[in-house]
Amino acid sequence: MRINKNEMIEGLSAVAARDLMRSYRDDTGAWRAAEVLGVSEDEAITHLAKLCTAGYLDRSEHSSGEAQWITTVRGNALAQATFRKPISRSTAGRHLESTVVRVREYNSDPHKLLTVTKLVVFGSFLDLKQEQLGDLDLAMEVVRRVESGEWSQRAREYATQSGRRFSRFIDKLGWPGRELIMLLKNRSPVINITNEDVKLITDRYRLVYDVQNDSLAIQPRPDAMAHPF
Repeated sequence: MRINKNEMIEGLSAVAARDLMRSYRDDTGAWRAAEVLGVSEDEAITHLAKLCTAGYLDRSEHSSGEAQWITTVRGNALAQATFRKPISRSTAGRHLESTVVRVREYNSDPHKLLTVTKLVVFGSFLDLKQEQLGDLDLAMEVVRRVESGEWSQRAREYATQSGRRFSRFIDKLGWPGRELIMLLKNRSPVINITNEDVKLITDRYRLVYDVQNDSLAIQPRPDAMAHPF
């Protein structure tokens, strides 16, 4: 999804509206909107109500009686929006094909610690009438090739073998996942990759890769643990 920075969305600038959606992926009170927008809670509630009416948010009540809001499918799409210049459909198609190739190469490499089990394309790419796209939106499911009890040691060893320097312990543990995203994006600013459940982002998506159909891939164990990012 591509939006113009100068656009207004329910009385908010496009930038502020997108930032707000990114802050309401989970049930959150009006205090968060007040922080993001730099307004009072009363003003924040007014903005949240407008966004609810427009279908970007759903309102509920916590057991304590406090009002909370969470993004809808439309709100999640706005949270993923980009302000970059548009790209052509043919360019996006080439990026998609090359990304699938990189997924196949990664999954066939015995030295990797992760496996991409599914890759899904969603967003404007699926609208065949749209020739100018904001970016290429992809969602992936990833599992670990090693048992959970071995992950810490194996990830640290893998990070050390990379030759990179890591200032924090947590950075070493996160390197396998970070490396995977870097490899798949291939330094392209137009490729947007998430590991969120795509059903929470949109109701339009298409599976473009399934590891079970890849004869060259190292197949994950049935009890393989999902890898958090």
